[in-house]
Amino acid sequence: MNKTDEALKNLSEELYKLPEIKEFLQLKEALEKDESLKSMRQDIARLASEGKKLEHDNLIKVYNSHPLVSNYSIARDEVVTLLTQIKDILSD
Repeated sequence: MNKTDEALKNLSEELYKLPEIKEFLQLKEALEKDESLKSMRQDIARLASEGKKLEHDNLIKVYNSHPLVSNYSIARDEVVTLLTQIKDILSD
């Protein structure tokens, strides 16, 4: 393993230790397993394919206001910011 591969492996291991990453991954798993949210996602897709824009948009609002979805979105934004900062540091 060369130095670059080793550095990337170490960075990856350290990232998975961060509380922001842990929280994001836990929320992602919970979001994927939640049956009511799965059903809503399917209904959103069905409404979109049927061209029922008003119902689709209303259901998206309900979906996005769910606490799990809201927390996931916040955690995702934090992770994106963190990764962008790391990318910026590495590209200097």
